Amino acid sequence: MEQQGAALPWAQQSVGEQHGGAALPWAQQTAQDQQGPEAVDPDLPATLGLSVGDRVEVLWEVTVNETNESTRKWWGAELSRREDGTDGEGRTVYVLRYDPDKDMGFDEHEECCVTFLEDHYLWDLGQDEELPWRQVGHTWEPPPPLAGDGAAEGAEVFSLADLAADIETRERRRGRTLDEEAAAMLSEMPQERAMAIASGFRSFSEAISTHIAGLYAQHGSDYVVTAADVQAATAAARAALRQGGAL
Repeated sequence: MEQQGAALPWAQQSVGEQHGGAALPWAQQTAQDQQGPEAVDPDLPATLGLSVGDRVEVLWEVTVNETNESTRKWWGAELSRREDGTDGEGRTVYVLRYDPDKDMGFDEHEECCVTFLEDHYLWDLGQDEELPWRQVGHTWEPPPPLAGDGAAEGAEVFSLADLAADIETRERRRGRTLDEEAAAMLSEMPQERAMAIASGFRSFSEAISTHIAGLYAQHGSDYVVTAADVQAATAAARAALRQGGAL
């Protein structure tokens, strides 16, 4: 994850205000029988002997505008407090209060809501992302990527089943599906505007599905969709919407 300039990377949001991206149009077509989540620890910090007021470190990747360079930083933070309620899997929601770092352009303490997934990974509810963490004083580092992972160097490779599983995991942790979130946002808009957005999204989804189906027709059913394929499909769908006057 990259953060630009002094735009603080973990602006706090309440648990009920998290919004995800648009559901990929092929998720329902490829999702197979997904097993339910494994048993979770509802309060992992307490299990590990941590209390409100204790300190942890979270691994961030930050891009600073002055140099346009990306750097990894174990950012110190305090377990500030517990929030009421839990995430979608029953975990206690904590508020982390991050230390300022004036040298990197972050002058103030900032807070964000997180849940602790396991000993070294947490879920940032504002960023909707999994991040490594460790207790202060520990030297643990996340393992490096396995050599030879992926196809050509620099090409991210993933299957549609992987995408569907990732969407399902994110929905489960948020406590509601992307469709439910979209419906809630549309319900707050004027009807004409909501209908226009829904129609545009439907056309956009159909265009992406058509593009992906064309890849399978061209390369065979075993073809693995790459990040470049998704980018191309998205660009083609946007172009089609512009030509149709929907954007």
